[in-house]
Amino acid sequence: MSKILVVDDDPNLLNLVKQWLELDQHFVVSAANGNQATTKMNNEEFDLIITDIVMPDKEGLGLIREIRQSNGDIPILAMSGTKKNSDTYLAHAKKLGADRILVKPLAHDFFIGTVNELLK
Repeated sequence: MSKILVVDDDPNLLNLVKQWLELDQHFVVSAANGNQATTKMNNEEFDLIITDIVMPDKEGLGLIREIRQSNGDIPILAMSGTKKNSDTYLAHAKKLGADRILVKPLAHDFFIGTVNELLK
């Protein structure tokens, strides 16, 4: 069982992703923004970080930068559903060190496949 941190400010999407991952036998910890994620990462170890890009407080790009500075090995999946500039945000996330990027809305099978690929 893998331990995954999911970071997203949309509670509905956060719950949906959590359900999908738990059905796939993963243990999920959630955070509503980058600041909460940083606190959780300081207290726990994770096998994968999944983060939204555009969030209040600390957004996903800053979180990815922070993760890469402190832990270069952990896989990161970045996602964005921003109507405006989603491709630009995701391209920047990739440059900062995200291993995979996904555009919301998420497709269940593709999402779970991507997660499991990153956990290998």
